[in-house]
Amino acid sequence: MGSHAESQLPIVEFNEKNLIPGTKSWESTSRSVRLALEKYGCFIAVQEKITSEMHDAMFKSAMPLYDLPTESKLKLECNFLGSGYGSNYPKMPLCEYFGIENGASIQGTKNFASLMWPEGNDHFCETTASYCKLLSELEETIIQMVFSSYGVEKYYDAFTQSSFYLTKFLKYRVPKENEIKMGLVPHIDKTFFGLIDTNTKGLEIETKDGEWLNFEPSPSTFLVIAGEIFTVRF
Repeated sequence: MGSHAESQLPIVEFNEKNLIPGTKSWESTSRSVRLALEKYGCFIAVQEKITSEMHDAMFKSAMPLYDLPTESKLKLECNFLGSGYGSNYPKMPLCEYFGIENGASIQGTKNFASLMWPEGNDHFCETTASYCKLLSELEETIIQMVFSSYGVEKYYDAFTQSSFYLTKFLKYRVPKENEIKMGLVPHIDKTFFGLIDTNTKGLEIETKDGEWLNFEPSPSTFLVIAGEIFTVRF
């Protein structure tokens, strides 16, 4: 993948002071978000509302998904690209994922859990919905800041009403001998934005100059990536 370096991605903190639209702090943060996306296509977001305890609980509650029988996993249908269940793809055999529609709502998680666990799993539903709701609120804030920074905030409501939230769980197994060691091939997500939380190293981002930066995960930090829709030029 070319040269590698430790992460030098910009860091943007989100707190009570800069989350009030119209304030100088809001405008300053909006500008930082826009410049980071224009230069790198991504940035590291710090959101202290999502604690390390919530982070650990979310990953712990999701792990049993991968121990379920294959016939249970296949009940999750793919209604659009990135949703449903997927594994053992020729170009990325190490990856296994679940794409859950409306995962930020308790009803969305219950619909998913009823397929995976017919007897129900309230703990998974409550943990997932509360965690993803905070992530979706952060994403909404970032999108609003982008619209505001570009002076097109009048289109924000129409955009949010026409979009939806997808929760995605991914796991990478250890590669076998003589097997590709890459979890995912280099790509751009076909979305507007993506927020990534991970509990392992290995995620890399390519800069405009062809340099690959390593993302170092930590609790309360998330990688915000502009998707293909956001980067479209007219």
